[in-house]
Amino acid sequence: MKNSFKTIWKSNLFVRIGIIALAVLLVAGSGILITKILSNSRNNPADENLETDNSLKETPSQNGTAIGPSVTPFPDAIPVNSMAYFLGNNKENYLRTGLSLTGKELKEPETGAVGTWDIPVPLINPLGSQELYTYDTSYYEKRGHGIQYISNYTEYSRNLYGELWYLRVNEYALPLQFLKDYATQIGAEIYSSSYSDRLIFNLKQPDALWWCDARETYYGYELNVLKQKLIEPAKEYTVTKEEMDASNGEYPIFTTISTGKKFQTVRINIPDGKVRIYARYWKGYANSDEYCYYDTVLYSDEYNTYILDNIPQGAGQLEWMFDDFGGELPSNITFMLEENYALPNVKEGNEPGAILVKGVPFGSAFVQPQRFLSISYKQDNHRDTYEYNQEYKGSRTPEGDTLFVLPAGLLTVGSRSAYMNYGSVKTQLVPVS
Repeated sequence: MKNSFKTIWKSNLFVRIGIIALAVLLVAGSGILITKILSNSRNNPADENLETDNSLKETPSQNGTAIGPSVTPFPDAIPVNSMAYFLGNNKENYLRTGLSLTGKELKEPETGAVGTWDIPVPLINPLGSQELYTYDTSYYEKRGHGIQYISNYTEYSRNLYGELWYLRVNEYALPLQFLKDYATQIGAEIYSSSYSDRLIFNLKQPDALWWCDARETYYGYELNVLKQKLIEPAKEYTVTKEEMDASNGEYPIFTTISTGKKFQTVRINIPDGKVRIYARYWKGYANSDEYCYYDTVLYSDEYNTYILDNIPQGAGQLEWMFDDFGGELPSNITFMLEENYALPNVKEGNEPGAILVKGVPFGSAFVQPQRFLSISYKQDNHRDTYEYNQEYKGSRTPEGDTLFVLPAGLLTVGSRSAYMNYGSVKTQLVPVS
């Protein structure tokens, strides 16, 4: 191969000229490239790249509005009607800290002396002066209000009734941290909320339970402050004829609270006349809704002292109302809430519980809610309703026992069979959780 190449090189003049010309071109091209690189590096020092590089200058969009630094023209790369394009043009209003969820600037609220109000002054009053609630302050002697909060990892919904104050501030965002500090300072209990633009807390007093529901709105924020008259255990209260008449079986006069740890009864003295008594509540938690419709009539010509031991038991609030019966309201009654023995522990929550009944023929066992209660429970896109005046059957296990899958609470378990002439025996306040 070497001898052939030498022979061609010596004998062919054109081949020698072509190879030499190609070598000259390669050397010349390399020299030009190196010179160009060295020239660019001298004109653009590394420490000045950010200032002199034209690729980092603002590039105008198709409509002439500057977007900001971009190597590729940013506006031409995205649709004009897209969210990215909008935020790029309005980043000073939206892409910055210190804003609430509604885009309002967070500011420390102004506070002042309480001074004189033209409505009753609420105990929960974070701003003090009525004038600092810049839009509206209203008061309602009888009004209901719904709240939502999280407790023990479960979301609860409740309806409350009592005196209501509506306090509204325009333009400013909800000062969440300010309100949390205020609630802590006055000794209130703060509830976690399912919304980051809402705060709920309550303050318990010897004769009242105060609630505050603070919400951010598109126009600013508002406070709904509600006061419930509270009846504490072991204290006797007098309910006048005028109060019972004003209640009219519709408007609650006061509230009692149960922690769910003690069995509660009510002692009532009625010197004359007749009276109809109602107690109610509604609470929703997780997949359940629980309703109470307590109703009883007391006659003074039968007894002057009554012990109400059939009120629903468990954690919650009862709102009490009174009405005449046959047009013979008593001149007054005394009301005392009493707490007795401990109740079985129930953990409320989203998960259902179960009861397994052994030793009875299948089909004879049943469950019921407590008297005056109605429970609605949803599981797997199916909703079951349990009424206190109905009996509910369970499922048969392979061993022949009866299994009930139920929402959390205190329930009644019974058995009915032929040898009892189809009568029944029941055990009450069975815990399910």
